[in-house]
Amino acid sequence: IDLLKSHKVIDDHYNWIFNDGHLIVLGDILDRGPQVTEALWLIFRLEQQALKSGGKVHVMLGNHELMVLNNDVRYINDKYIKSAQLMGKNYSDLYSEDSFMGKWLRQKPIMVTVNDILFVHAGVSTDYINKGITRTKTNEIFAKEIIGQSWDKILNDSLLTFFMSKKGPVWFRGYFDKPLLKEYQIDHLLRYFDVNH
Repeated sequence: IDLLKSHKVIDDHYNWIFNDGHLIVLGDILDRGPQVTEALWLIFRLEQQALKSGGKVHVMLGNHELMVLNNDVRYINDKYIKSAQLMGKNYSDLYSEDSFMGKWLRQKPIMVTVNDILFVHAGVSTDYINKGITRTKTNEIFAKEIIGQSWDKILNDSLLTFFMSKKGPVWFRGYFDKPLLKEYQIDHLLRYFDVNH
């Protein structure tokens, strides 16, 4: 909230004031403390308000959303474990394809291009582009074949396993962790996606 207010995205009542601006949320809302539900509903509301103002909120999935959607809940706050237990559910059930928030999250992409910028939660490895997969195809594969699927299914398919590996777009750290990508490799990635950033 402080970040959004300081950048004039929302007002003191948490309403969208960014007009036709674009807000990019790069994922990892889930597993981030005791106010996950509040953060999700705020972003959902801002998404609706932005559209009415000619703007857009791009919500993307990060590795922690994927973990929860695939029933890996080791990082959730204790408050949510207890809440789910009181409801007689597993935490991941709160984000099932039958829940409102689960349906909403499952529609969110892994990669988005806005103007000449490619947005992705973690990064794109050179191994990724060597597979010849597009941004659109990546989003389709995650939506149809990874989100909410069993780890057995994912691990029995080499492409799905790659996507969920440290070289996939929600886990890759090659921009910050060694070995770092070289500048010519980043230039190649930018050309591949026809973006400048």
